[in-house]
Amino acid sequence: MPSRGTLRASGGRAPAAVLRGAILASLGCSAVPSSTGAAEPARSVSASDAGAALPPVASPPAPRRAFVEIEDGPCDDLPEVIDEGDATLLLSRTQARHCEPGRAEIVEVTGLPSPRGSAFAFAKRPFILAVERPNPKPLKPDTLNIVGYFILDRATRAFSRVETKRFEPPAVFGDYPMAFSFGSGTLVVTYVQHEKRRAEPGYSVPAGDGSEALYVEPDGQVRPFPAWPDVLFAKAFSTDGVVWAVSTQPATPGNFVLRVPLRGPAKQFPVPGTRGCRGEERFSYPATLVEEGASADEITVEVSELSSCAAKGAGRYRLTAPDARWQKLPPVDEALARSLRRRLLIAEEAGCWRLRVPLMARWLKTRG
Repeated sequence: MPSRGTLRASGGRAPAAVLRGAILASLGCSAVPSSTGAAEPARSVSASDAGAALPPVASPPAPRRAFVEIEDGPCDDLPEVIDEGDATLLLSRTQARHCEPGRAEIVEVTGLPSPRGSAFAFAKRPFILAVERPNPKPLKPDTLNIVGYFILDRATRAFSRVETKRFEPPAVFGDYPMAFSFGSGTLVVTYVQHEKRRAEPGYSVPAGDGSEALYVEPDGQVRPFPAWPDVLFAKAFSTDGVVWAVSTQPATPGNFVLRVPLRGPAKQFPVPGTRGCRGEERFSYPATLVEEGASADEITVEVSELSSCAAKGAGRYRLTAPDARWQKLPPVDEALARSLRRRLLIAEEAGCWRLRVPLMARWLKTRG
């Protein structure tokens, strides 16, 4: 492999050996028109057409290249293109460069350790980069390979190391951090290990037996986020200023839907059909959140029929958080849905089902 090369539009040329450019659409840089183009062939005119007015012949547009060279670098540096929202970061083991929309030139960015290993965007608001060691090893947790987290100051185009008062560097967000865009900043949640829980000593997993959160302000300030409850959780995501997750509670059967708003207290709602899940069965999380159609106040939960402790309550349920109301959604199996409608066992309201008589709840669980 050559030590340096060029990223160019294809056309019989040798493949690029290093990153010297990026696709214009992803960088937001203006294309440079090609100066080469095929000459217009001569047009012959017959004698009979000599006196006739011929329409002007438009020349075909000059071909445009799909790529434009903007920078080069050594192949051994393992260059990466990292999306920074409305800009792009070109990063290698020894260089960091920044490309903004509408500007073909790129600018050097300072503040990152060198040499370094791979890096990835840990958070977008504000932009935080997680940087690994030059030669990472297969360790658990993965944060043992982290050199540190670095926040970008766009005004000065410089990175600075993130520090928190909660966890020691370099893993300043804990051993198993998860970042969620939250309001104008980022909520970082991680599992934590407690010495022992009196209510349920066996309430533990390898990552920890609880969780806590930190909030990163837009200016990079990090503060505790006490609204996050000290519970185990899974399958979390954020939407409309709310983080949704499936959680478990000590000494309590079943799964819960955890709702954590940016402002205000967190709430947990017991998921229908999961109360039969006790002990370690809870940590298989038979309840799954459905991101499609989720909002700040409503979410759909699917209880798996594959879980032995929740099979009788399997189905899809819609939660309306303000009044803690659950509604069972029509089954995906259309044959079963037609059977229930024909027997007048349910009433449909706004796409949800309501049982006509209390005994139908038992009937549905029996039929699965």
